[in-house]
Amino acid sequence: MTPPDQAQRDIATDIHRSVIVQAPAGSGKTTLLVRRYLKLLAVVAKPEEILAITFTIKAAGEMRARIMAAMRQRDPVAIPALERSEELGWNLSLIH
Repeated sequence: MTPPDQAQRDIATDIHRSVIVQAPAGSGKTTLLVRRYLKLLAVVAKPEEILAITFTIKAAGEMRARIMAAMRQRDPVAIPALERSEELGWNLSLIH
């Protein structure tokens, strides 16, 4: 089932736009950021070009864990990032 705010979610994950995402806890902000991060990985020259800032170390760990899980599980949004990693020798699939 498509969420009622799918259009806004699509805008938030569009890497060609700058966005601010404000929403209550449990609404999917981290999921959006993970998807955006994976989409960016698919186009950057180096992973170090991406900066993701969180308010807590715990939140940073959660984002990292979700990004890694998406890559391990070969989530469709992670596939282009994994292909880019292989193409450029980043070895992202080996990071745990």
